[in-house]
Amino acid sequence: MRSPPLAAPARLWLQEALSAAGLPADAGPDALAMQAEGRAMRDTLAADLATLPGLQTILALGPDEAPRPGGEAPPAAVSSLARLRGAAARHDAVWAIAPECGGELLAWAEAVAAAGRARWIGPRPEAIRRASSKGLTLAAWAAAGLETPAPDQAAADAPWIVKPEDGAGGLLTHRHPGRAAAEAEAARRRAAGEAVRVEPWIAGEALSFSLRVPPDGGAPELLACNRQRLHWRAADGLAVAELGPVDSGALDADPRRPAWAAWAARAVAALPGLAGFVGIDAVLSPQRGLVGLELNPRLTSAYVGLPPARRRALLRAVLADFGLGPDAPAGARPPVSEGAAC
Repeated sequence: MRSPPLAAPARLWLQEALSAAGLPADAGPDALAMQAEGRAMRDTLAADLATLPGLQTILALGPDEAPRPGGEAPPAAVSSLARLRGAAARHDAVWAIAPECGGELLAWAEAVAAAGRARWIGPRPEAIRRASSKGLTLAAWAAAGLETPAPDQAAADAPWIVKPEDGAGGLLTHRHPGRAAAEAEAARRRAAGEAVRVEPWIAGEALSFSLRVPPDGGAPELLACNRQRLHWRAADGLAVAELGPVDSGALDADPRRPAWAAWAARAVAALPGLAGFVGIDAVLSPQRGLVGLELNPRLTSAYVGLPPARRRALLRAVLADFGLGPDAPAGARPPVSEGAAC
């Protein structure tokens, strides 16, 4: 259900995983690139939140960051999860940006719910759990009649890919010329303890959709139709995926947008409990139409590329869904027992 309004000024804690934790001195280029992407999302969101009345945003700074207004330095020898748990006990709301990898986003959502005070700006934990698994997501979409990279619809000698079951950003995603080579790589990675998926490669235009999903089960709003920049580079005999910058809103004027909005609404409905900003990755196949790949139950980098005025209008709507910000109905803060409502 829609969250009751909070009295202004509400205190909102904003924490992004790779920024708050910092990186080791020997971090590789992939980790550095992911941290830069996460920090860009965090800083853009923080700047937009600062323009809204009735809200005080406190930013979780990392150990490698200089002090700044509105930021809070990390305490010594405290994990990111423990830090978030402590913040949830003393703030009115929490907005977290974390990857689904390793269950991190899920653990954060559960920690905020367990604290019993702060409002979590995002999906319910059970929705995050399903969306964090590509297998569970694709099974739900297939059951809803949506196209997915079904193995029984591809030839064994066509291109196949191996990807992490809970990966993000195209990391550790490899393409092979046939299924046998992909299965061999998957077997090696599973033997090393990694959870991976083997799927047929879907040729077509890589897209993503940014949505606002009301927490009361209302109809999702398609915010932006984005073009993904996917490249493949040769490394160690493999074709390795690399995602470039997202062209945010590049396809908003496409005449197919109404059909895409209807498709995205079905994809959201197949995973109950979603709320807030949600991103969906898909491929527009010439033969099969839209083929769903995965869902990100959180803010994505597509937000950064939208025009500022548009971002802030969307932000006001999302916050109002959770009883925060200038567009939330006037009212008093709910009892503590209701503070973890999603």
